[in-house]
Amino acid sequence: MIQGKHLIPAFLHAIQTSITSQKPTVLGAIGEGALKASIEARYSFDNYYYRKAENTFRANEAKVPYLIEMAVATGCRIDNEPISFSMIVGINNSISYGNPFSTDDFFSYGTKRLSLSGFGLNSFLGQLKVDSQDAVVIVIHLVCPRLEYKDKSKTQMNIQPFRSDLSRLAYLTCKDWFEYKKRLERASKPRDIESRRQPEKISLRDAVFEVLPEGFEIVSSKGKYPFSARNLYYQVRPLLQRLDGEVDELRYDYFTPPLLTEYQETHGKLEGLYYDPRGMLIEPHSGQEIPLGTRDVDAYDIPEWEFNKLLYIEKKGFLPILQQARIPQRYDIAIMAAEGYATRAAKLVLNSIHQDTDFSILALHDADVDGMMIKSTLERETRTSKDHHIEVIDFGLRPSEALEMNLESERVTRQKSFPKELFRILTSDEQDFLRGSETSIWRNGKPKLIWHAQRVELNAMTPEQLIGFIERKLNEHGLTEKVLPDADIVNVHFRQEIRAKLSSRLKLHFEQMLDMDDLTGIVIDEIYKRFRGDTVRFHHVLKKKLSTNPTESWDEIIESAAWKVASKLKHRNADMIKSLAISELRKRLEEFDSLNVVDV
Repeated sequence: MIQGKHLIPAFLHAIQTSITSQKPTVLGAIGEGALKASIEARYSFDNYYYRKAENTFRANEAKVPYLIEMAVATGCRIDNEPISFSMIVGINNSISYGNPFSTDDFFSYGTKRLSLSGFGLNSFLGQLKVDSQDAVVIVIHLVCPRLEYKDKSKTQMNIQPFRSDLSRLAYLTCKDWFEYKKRLERASKPRDIESRRQPEKISLRDAVFEVLPEGFEIVSSKGKYPFSARNLYYQVRPLLQRLDGEVDELRYDYFTPPLLTEYQETHGKLEGLYYDPRGMLIEPHSGQEIPLGTRDVDAYDIPEWEFNKLLYIEKKGFLPILQQARIPQRYDIAIMAAEGYATRAAKLVLNSIHQDTDFSILALHDADVDGMMIKSTLERETRTSKDHHIEVIDFGLRPSEALEMNLESERVTRQKSFPKELFRILTSDEQDFLRGSETSIWRNGKPKLIWHAQRVELNAMTPEQLIGFIERKLNEHGLTEKVLPDADIVNVHFRQEIRAKLSSRLKLHFEQMLDMDDLTGIVIDEIYKRFRGDTVRFHHVLKKKLSTNPTESWDEIIESAAWKVASKLKHRNADMIKSLAISELRKRLEEFDSLNVVDV
């Protein structure tokens, strides 16, 4: 127990007021030349600008020094290819992950002729016409002995003391770029009324629906051949360019599932359409691999008594680890390795499996927002999977589990709001971890909300940790039992296996005892003595057949013709074959006194 606890505030005040404030110059700047050299080490550029601010702010009656350096390089290139905008931030001589200045604080700077403002540094830079596609690199270095962060992960900083200098430095280093962009805008403005007329804007959805019938006719040769969704996409794109009017660029992830699904809902199914495989299903004991494409899945029959669990994994890279550890074989688990969210082909398989109540469907995923949503997307119906309702057991990594295992987390910027359903299944600490801190950036002239959060991927585990994690989940959910059919099925199967194995052993014994290869050779040699066919002329016959471009290869044609000749020879020599075979078999049987069952 501290004696005189009431004296602590006065003691602290005395220390703070007695310390001599240091000047910002002692903090030590990296310098104009060093920052330029660091940018030159990675990029080629046209122009370089550098400014520095040295100042203080007051905190608890003490002056706190700080130093800000800002360097800007424009026209940046790598191997003569322009890059997009990049900002590098350093705090106290160390690189900062992300941008701690991307807050919603109000930035402003004005002159007699100009007034600029924006919420957040990125928004303010947008007012200076520094856009995300511009070949501009900005380096900001802040040195200060006292920094205040808004979150535990240190992704958001209280920039109130530095906001004015940051605004001023941004203007001074970017003003030449600002003037350059304004000149480009003036030069691009139309000079007469005719040139101001813009082509009519066409809805991308309406444009795709207009050209889809023609695209279908081309890609399928009027319904003659099957075609993939991607091949249809490549036929639709050039058709869009022929339309009168302006049409946005069509991305594949917008073409399908959204547009292609809606089109078929409205106009009917496109016969022959299939989706390329994305991922695979692997049976545990047969090892059979089924590509997750719609055509492959339609032809797939789920085997009986092969597995009683299916583990859905969003990453194929874990397959070798699970197979090396024999997880599928030890626990009778089929592995469905996909790429992110389940495709319609994957959901077709899951639907079929779910109809059998003895199957359990498990989902293994990362500790992030998308991963936590995989279970619900597997379960629920979507536009591409009508009448789809299954139950899925969540085997995924939760943030709390990741922290308990001391797994490495990474920072991530999300641009979508936090899904409401995650509030029901996550603790408040887990929500904070995945949701992160909200901030605003300026994009296309409008403020946009983004979130700086954290995530932990399954890849952060060692192979031993991953295997132990899956086995622990199996134990927790009571899913370690292997497949065991009913007694009647076991009895029938066991008797069938005994018969099959006995048949195999006896066949081998009889073949060895009678030397069937030798017997067959003797009979064939006798037939060949009587064969008068002309095989030399067949080369001419074959050449004539191949000139018509048949679907068969030359050796396939020979095989078919040989079958016909062999059938005729067998029929013509039937009596000789029977007599010779009986004679040879009698000789062989006389060499054996009896069948030794033990050898079987």
